[in-house]
Amino acid sequence: MGGALDLPDLVAVADFLIHRRRRLASAADLGQRLGVGDRISRSRLLTPALELADDRSESRPESRLRVCCVRAGLPTPAANYEVTDVVTGRGFRLDLAWAELMFAIEYQGDHHRTAEQWRRDMTRREQLRLAGWTILELNADDLRDVDALIQRIRSAIAR
Repeated sequence: MGGALDLPDLVAVADFLIHRRRRLASAADLGQRLGVGDRISRSRLLTPALELADDRSESRPESRLRVCCVRAGLPTPAANYEVTDVVTGRGFRLDLAWAELMFAIEYQGDHHRTAEQWRRDMTRREQLRLAGWTILELNADDLRDVDALIQRIRSAIAR
C-alpha cells in the first residue's frame, strides 16, 4: 500500500491495524516489516505513517484529520480523548482533543443523521460545552479543502 496511498490514508491503515480493541498487529510488528521486503514496503511514506499512527483512532476520517493537523504544524491532538462530566459523572470520548485548551473536534459521519443519534449528540455536545469545552464539528465536506479546514481550526483554537 506504500506505493498506492497518500500519507493520511497510510496512517489510517496503520491505525486500523494497531487499534487497541481489535489489534491485528502491533506498532513494533509494522516497524519490523519496514526493515524487510521490497523497496515499496520501505517507501518514504511508511516510516512517517508509522510514526503518526495512533492505536486510539477509530475511523479513517479521524486519522486523516489528525494527520492534517500535525502536518500543518498544530500540536498533535489526542485521539478519542476521554472526559468525565463532573455534574453527571457521564463519560464522553472526543474524536480529537487538545485537553489543555479544552478544544475538541468531532467528526460527524453519516451515522449521526438518525433522529435518535442526532438527539444524543445534541445533548452530549451541550453537556461538553457547559463543562467548558469548545467543540468544532466537521463532516466529509470539510475534509475536501484541507487548507481552509486548517485555517478554521487555527481560528477556533485562537478563540
